[in-house]
Amino acid sequence: MVARIPLIVNSSAEQIQELPSGDSISIPGDLDVTGTVTGNALHALKLTADGTIAANAAVVLTSAGKAKTISTVAESHGTASTFLSHTDSIQVHAINEMVWDAGQNVVLINWAAKPTSGSLYPRNMTAGVLSGSSITWNTTPVSFGNYLTPAFAVNGEGGGLALFRTSGTTDLLYKTFTLSGSTMTMGTQTTLSTYSPSPSGNSPDRPYCEYLTKEGSSHYFVVGYRTGYDASSGGMVMKIRIVKWDGQDSVTLGTEVQVGSVVTSNSDRTKIHARILRLEDDRFLLHDSEVYRVCTRDAGTTNFRVGFANSSVTGGIGEDNNPPVYDPRTKTLLTADTGVDPSGIVVFDVDGENINLRCKINLPSSVRALTNGGTFGKGHVRMTDKGQIVYSYFDGSFANGKQIIGTFNGARDGVAWGAATTYSTNAGNLGVRPRIVKVNDGKVVHVYYSGSSNNEDGKSVVSQMPSTTLTEDNFLGFSAAGYSNGNTASISV
Repeated sequence: MVARIPLIVNSSAEQIQELPSGDSISIPGDLDVTGTVTGNALHALKLTADGTIAANAAVVLTSAGKAKTISTVAESHGTASTFLSHTDSIQVHAINEMVWDAGQNVVLINWAAKPTSGSLYPRNMTAGVLSGSSITWNTTPVSFGNYLTPAFAVNGEGGGLALFRTSGTTDLLYKTFTLSGSTMTMGTQTTLSTYSPSPSGNSPDRPYCEYLTKEGSSHYFVVGYRTGYDASSGGMVMKIRIVKWDGQDSVTLGTEVQVGSVVTSNSDRTKIHARILRLEDDRFLLHDSEVYRVCTRDAGTTNFRVGFANSSVTGGIGEDNNPPVYDPRTKTLLTADTGVDPSGIVVFDVDGENINLRCKINLPSSVRALTNGGTFGKGHVRMTDKGQIVYSYFDGSFANGKQIIGTFNGARDGVAWGAATTYSTNAGNLGVRPRIVKVNDGKVVHVYYSGSSNNEDGKSVVSQMPSTTLTEDNFLGFSAAGYSNGNTASISV
């Protein structure tokens, strides 16, 4: 086939000419082509080079709108940050739960302090701003009394919801809150479930809160709690409801939905402990008295459907009992199974309302030696936004805080574990388990206490997982030539 060169009108020379070599044609509308279009720089973008770019190099689009070569990042641990420096009157007793708000770059934790006297532990929440490999904490915590650990969640845009109770004879309450950096602004205290004394009473407890989804400008949270009283007062049962959040002090409470049957025995009442885990597409996983159910919210409403029971999920109800974590990228459910020999990570697939066992992955022998019949090594598992498994654990009391990183094989039925690395040489927590939260760019945050008995400071470390700057969303194409920093680069996409 003969190569054809496009013709152009040269108005200055009043001639029809062939397109000069090196010139290009700009077509503002659609171009219909019959046959095959070939060329060396089809669909090329002109962008400023961020750093040196080699010829034919794969490049990504930066947040500044520039082209940059893909680079690798090694595993590393930042310098420890402090959210509480102990005094004679206050020390950290336990770090309970932590969440990540991407909109504010904030990690939010709830934790308990040791009481100055008696057995009532002051309950607090503290926010810290992530910057690079460190966190700057607000050292003035928000107090929630000294009765129940507050349950809370954030919407990823600087807003949240907290559930709490101030004594054994008060209502179960909620407050909305907003985040501006590390500053929490609390809304008005409002009743979620009313207390009434025995007989025929209601003493709501064991609250849990999880963020679900955004629809339009509204955010939806799921809350759960145990209601009722003892056997003489008619027993107890779990209640779940969806909360529509439209801003500070602007919420709509959905109808309470009873999950399970009313029970009266102490053993059955103990099993009622809501644990809610966000999935995707308006779905959430609900722990219901030793079984898990996949529930689905009806779009545009605070109504939801309760799925059938899945009884095979390994995991517990509290932060110390290996609760499952979910990776929405792979629709994979993970839980640490450390009370058996061999200890490991159990992997499940979530398919509709079904939760199916995929495999169990044994932990490395050095970690199993700690967990088998021992107190230590029983950590928490998370998946990063890069798809890696991270297992965080302690190897002793006020000892090393360590992490190991696992990478799935192609079939996702096996994991290659890396060597353990140490993020702290003096770390502990009540229950001998660290707390860990996934943030962004392949990072996680470990939170723990450090020091010695009755001299516990609250600490955190930001850990970077080994990864590249390539993500599912930022791949751009290949460079047409070599370019220096600041040059206009032609990128074939």
